[in-house]
Amino acid sequence: MAILHVEGFDIDYGFSYDTDHYLGQDIVLIDYPNHGDGNSLYINKGQLVQYRSHYIPNIFSKETGKLGVKQERVTISSRIVTGNSGGLVINLQNEVIGIATKGFKDISPNSKNDSTAESMIVKIEDACIACMTVSSEISKILS
Repeated sequence: MAILHVEGFDIDYGFSYDTDHYLGQDIVLIDYPNHGDGNSLYINKGQLVQYRSHYIPNIFSKETGKLGVKQERVTISSRIVTGNSGGLVINLQNEVIGIATKGFKDISPNSKNDSTAESMIVKIEDACIACMTVSSEISKILS
């Protein structure tokens, strides 16, 4: 996934995003997991299932002044698999609401890792905050 804004370059295609989401919301996961020659786009319909607190140890917290932050992630019923990371999760209005981050090793259900794996996404508003933070840091370095 790329979030781009290039001054002086106007485009009228791509996905917009929406920060409005709720449990039970219908979603579509889009990406190319385990992509190889001849593989088609992977499209998997599902729903937002559960909000979960996720601890990220290597991100600096401005609030505490220490490493480690908690971020709310969302478990989805669509099957995220190896290679889906960074893939889009859209609502039925074709707006991005999240980014695929964690899932299963295999596309086929009932594989050995099914009992411990789950499909989780980062909410788009959290991904946008991370992008702005990185952009701000790069700007400081380049100035």
